[in-house]
Amino acid sequence: MRSGALLTYFCSGLNHHLDHHLFPRVPGPQLPRLHALLRPHLEAQGAPVFDSYLKVWLAALRAGPTYTAQDHFLRAPGRGP
Repeated sequence: MRSGALLTYFCSGLNHHLDHHLFPRVPGPQLPRLHALLRPHLEAQGAPVFDSYLKVWLAALRAGPTYTAQDHFLRAPGRGP
């Protein structure tokens, strides 16, 4: 997720969560720079890379429910098997 400094601050940097897990030793303030370097590679591999949380939410609504690798339907707790 690419976003401005203000949103990054209020989200505690979660927009760079994947980048952090790929390269956990990169200091937090350097994650936006790392993301800029990784973005072309992620997009080339077909990874979903968004420019705003609104676009993430719209894509999730369009996609509907998703499945895990084990084909177990993801449900909210207490809402069926």
